[in-house]
Amino acid sequence: MYNQSQTIRQKYAFFFMTCPIKRLTGGFFCRCTKIFFTFFFVFVLFISAVFFSSCRVTRYVPDDKYMLNRNTIRYDSRLAPRAQVNTYLRQRPNKRVLGVKFHLGIYNLSGKKDRRLNRWLREIGEEPVVLDPFLTQKTADQLRLFFVNKGYRNAVVCDTVKLHKRKAEVIYSIDAHQPFHIGRINWEIADTLLARIIFSDTASTLLHSGDLFDISVLEQERLRIEKIARNKGYYGFSRDYIIYRADTSALTHKSIDILIIVKNPIVKTAGGYLDISHPVYRIRNIVIHLDYDPQRVLLKDEKYLSMFDTMEYRHATIISIGEPLVKPKTLLQSVYLTPDSLFSVEDDRLTYKHLSSLRIFKFINIKYLKAGDDSLYMFQHPLDCYIQLNTLPVQSYTTEVEGTNSSGDLGVGGSIGYQHKNLFGGAEILDVSLHGSMEAMKQRYDIEDSPDNILSVTGIRNTMEFTSEIKIAFPKFILPFFRADRFVKQYNPKTLVGMTYNYQKRPDYTRRIVNVSFGYNWHSAKYFTHTINPAEINFVRLPTRRQQSDFLKRIEGTYLENSFNDHFIADSRYNVIFNNQKSGRKNFIFISTTIETAGNMLAAISSATNRPFFENSYQLFGVPFAQYGRADFDVRYYQALNRTDKFVYRVFAGAGLPYNNSNALPFEKKYFTGGANGIRAWQVRTLGPGTFRDTLSRFPNSLGDMKVEASFEYRFDIFWVLEGALFIDAGNIWALSVVDDRPGALFNPGTFFSELAVGTGFGTRFDFSFFVFRVDVGIKARDPSVSGQNWILGSHKLISDDWNFVLGIGYPF
Repeated sequence: MYNQSQTIRQKYAFFFMTCPIKRLTGGFFCRCTKIFFTFFFVFVLFISAVFFSSCRVTRYVPDDKYMLNRNTIRYDSRLAPRAQVNTYLRQRPNKRVLGVKFHLGIYNLSGKKDRRLNRWLREIGEEPVVLDPFLTQKTADQLRLFFVNKGYRNAVVCDTVKLHKRKAEVIYSIDAHQPFHIGRINWEIADTLLARIIFSDTASTLLHSGDLFDISVLEQERLRIEKIARNKGYYGFSRDYIIYRADTSALTHKSIDILIIVKNPIVKTAGGYLDISHPVYRIRNIVIHLDYDPQRVLLKDEKYLSMFDTMEYRHATIISIGEPLVKPKTLLQSVYLTPDSLFSVEDDRLTYKHLSSLRIFKFINIKYLKAGDDSLYMFQHPLDCYIQLNTLPVQSYTTEVEGTNSSGDLGVGGSIGYQHKNLFGGAEILDVSLHGSMEAMKQRYDIEDSPDNILSVTGIRNTMEFTSEIKIAFPKFILPFFRADRFVKQYNPKTLVGMTYNYQKRPDYTRRIVNVSFGYNWHSAKYFTHTINPAEINFVRLPTRRQQSDFLKRIEGTYLENSFNDHFIADSRYNVIFNNQKSGRKNFIFISTTIETAGNMLAAISSATNRPFFENSYQLFGVPFAQYGRADFDVRYYQALNRTDKFVYRVFAGAGLPYNNSNALPFEKKYFTGGANGIRAWQVRTLGPGTFRDTLSRFPNSLGDMKVEASFEYRFDIFWVLEGALFIDAGNIWALSVVDDRPGALFNPGTFFSELAVGTGFGTRFDFSFFVFRVDVGIKARDPSVSGQNWILGSHKLISDDWNFVLGIGYPF
């Protein structure tokens, strides 16, 4: 045992001597580690105390009162979603975490004396919810009104209170009775022109005979009619002109006939009040007012107003101080309103949206002025449109110091950035950045305790990375022989051009990457985003043979060496994302699909021109180019349980296959797992592929051609900015090439399920709004690299290798 400890000390002594950052700050890291584990220990004690105190839930409940312990609503769940019904509860019990009133437990930890600690515990905790009979009755009334409005007009709601040991359970029993349905639907529209417009879209109506008499659906129908009218020139039309008249003479048949009345406006004349048809408005003039300052306009600043010049461009008048900052062509591409067209509220909305997407305006306002009678418009009224804009500062500089996280390897970094929001006068955005970082990378040492026992010791080595990047985003679709105006208005596309130089120095290898990319981004529908890169080039250089690390020398002559050679990648990639998170839904889904190919065009050209082979491959610029196909599929579902708790699910599957000019996928295109964003019970790049376990590399670098992962998290609020999570991760990576010489690495459809790794654990997150700091503790539940009994939990005592602490920035998914 003495020899083992001595060996460990020698290893770490050498480690500190060879690592400059650790040599200078080793004491600091040790102190940080002690502080972290001390904090963690205190935190566990605090949580334990909270759970214990949560058992004494009625400590601060007055003697003559009862604590509301539970609400129960009994009704036929087919009538309405339970989540919707629960919103009408006017008094809710204390929040629960894992079935325990955690926040109430924090409150109960406080003493009765007015001390700072007691005040703090009461502030972050939650005082007991005392049963209020008035709110109970209010809830019953609201529930009945809800079901009445849903069509159950004879609904009855009874509330019952059960008392037990100073706790109360309120039971709301709802008897909805037979629902009322819509009978005949009749219309009364005084304006015949408007009637033709409304009746032309009856296929979209929300009201049908036989449907439930639902008040909310009636209101949605009013909004639908209003939108139809306002998209057809009826600028002054609103839902207030639409009223419903219900005929209740057939109530015995549980049927209600509806008369939909669309009233005409009433104007005051010299002879009294006159009923007139709804006026139709047509756009006459469009004025785009740049450099608009509403405050100075209100003050009627004569000096400011005298600075403006006016120019005519196509169908618009542009007012600006001097030459327009943004090209008129770019402005009109984002304006959907055109002269002589009927007023449309949808065109107004799209104009707002597209002008905002240019990211150059800090103030956008569209107003309309009725221009009076105009003989050119016959029975329609002219409407002048004024688009008022004020730009942001065109140029900006940023400097940042940041914490970095590469799959669990933490470090520090800094960056300098420059941005120009109007590079060529067409709202083109130029971004130039320089970034450098240093991260602490986990290193594994194998120490021989005895001939039959090898201990695995983990240390830290530093990695360095330097990146320079330049990107330009054009607010249009740049493509030869393609007229983009209509496409721009319909899909709001962007053309993205970028170039990056990246230098990485790791203990196991050093490499340089030059990347040049050209692509497009557009929105085809409300929730769909498309990105296509028809051409992206990566040129990767690794050190010469004399500069090789032990890792590169060890893999020399193996299949893995093919992924660490100099190579050239010319790929094309397409990605489509569906994300309905911004729809305001509590439950939403994210789906991303990516398809990528590389080298096909170069291979065809090389074959057609009879280019010579070098080392069994075509080459470009003296290095072989990669040829492969790759596809990824990522699905995430977010399910809100209540105000503070949610379930989050994720499934990822991806595979890449080299062919013809390549024997293996390039290193940066391979898959890995483990770490902060993978299966958290394993350190990054230490799992797989398959049942293979790398026991020789000091720096984990397990890579594969295929990856399958599934994760589940239960997330809940604790207090203040602190959140908690319980999680389960499962998955692995595999090799697809039969040439791969790593034992157990090859994917087999018949056995892959038994090779899935499973990890579980818990975590805490500090949500500071602008970033989330995360600490997760992963525990191995099933290790496919262990022969025989590979279920860890329940089969033997856990050892240090079965645990993994993960520090991360942001949520894992």
